[in-house]
Amino acid sequence: MPSGKLRVRCRQIGDADLGAIFNLLAKSGFVDDRSFWLRGLHRLSEHTPPPGYPKYGFLLEVTRDGKAARVVLAPLF
Repeated sequence: MPSGKLRVRCRQIGDADLGAIFNLLAKSGFVDDRSFWLRGLHRLSEHTPPPGYPKYGFLLEVTRDGKAARVVLAPLF
């Protein structure tokens, strides 16, 4: 059994997270096309969301090892 407590936190996705998010989405099996996710994240990076809304969406992060676990992407308004 692994040592340490497994903790999950939810936070907004930042620019520094895009590499990990891209890798997570590319291996998700939802859309098996890395260029699809690259284009989508690029579009979100150029998007200015309404006040109070996240630019990219939210990240569920496993904090024991700091790995991205799941993402919820923001829709383009």
